[in-house]
Amino acid sequence: KDMRKKTSGTRIKYVLKIDIANFFGSINQHTLVNVLADAGLRKPYVDRLENILTSFSGDRSSRGIIQGIFPSDILGNFYLEPLDRFLDDKGVPSARYVDDVYIFVKSVNEAEALVRELIPELRSYDLSLNEAKSAII
Repeated sequence: KDMRKKTSGTRIKYVLKIDIANFFGSINQHTLVNVLADAGLRKPYVDRLENILTSFSGDRSSRGIIQGIFPSDILGNFYLEPLDRFLDDKGVPSARYVDDVYIFVKSVNEAEALVRELIPELRSYDLSLNEAKSAII
């Protein structure tokens, strides 16, 4: 319903489907903790999460969180919140659940230009685009 509102009156013709390579395995734990703190998670909870992540990996700055357990999807959603803001700031309608990103565009050229902009944006969060699984539909 929200997507219909975002795209109402536009000439959306294509969907840019973005696949992030090895998303859960690429999450930088230090960055995740910082994103959660920036989102307003209280310090005791940030510290507790940091301890849990460290206990799994032995090093706070290591990559990856366990996929398939309840909090992983929530943590993944928070991790990509800056990507949502990036797209919103550009006025680009999009929808996302964890690492499934759908961006609504008017042309193939617009989609290709967005991909070029998204690559460095993803890199800033230690993520990369899986070009083989990403597509303009």
